[in-house]
Amino acid sequence: MHDMTNALAADAARHVENLEVIRDPLTRAAYVWLLLESERAGLRSSCNSGKVHAVRLHDHADRYLFSWSANIGHLLFYLRRPALDDLPGLAVSAKETFASASDNPCGEITIRLHDVREAAELAAWLFTKLRQD
Repeated sequence: MHDMTNALAADAARHVENLEVIRDPLTRAAYVWLLLESERAGLRSSCNSGKVHAVRLHDHADRYLFSWSANIGHLLFYLRRPALDDLPGLAVSAKETFASASDNPCGEITIRLHDVREAAELAAWLFTKLRQD
């Protein structure tokens, strides 16, 4: 129990650090929204412990499917390779749905989010696809 409490405290401290990076209150709200919605969708979150202020999202099999990084004025959400491999058409759908969607050099899709409206659109779109799988 003590180890679990320490892990939760460390993760909470990292979330606070991530939120402090974000200057825009609307982007901070988007961060919290995504955190809550991803938990509701059955994904487990963990904070990156490195220099990048990021949240990783894992499924029930502990696969690292999605993440987002906290930046001064936006979140950069990543659709990672395991998710793209498991959900054919996800990359194309992301590019058709989100104007900010683009490929990164690792073969992932990134989507910029600035506020709760954009975070809610992403969550509704993505987590519905997860439930269909």
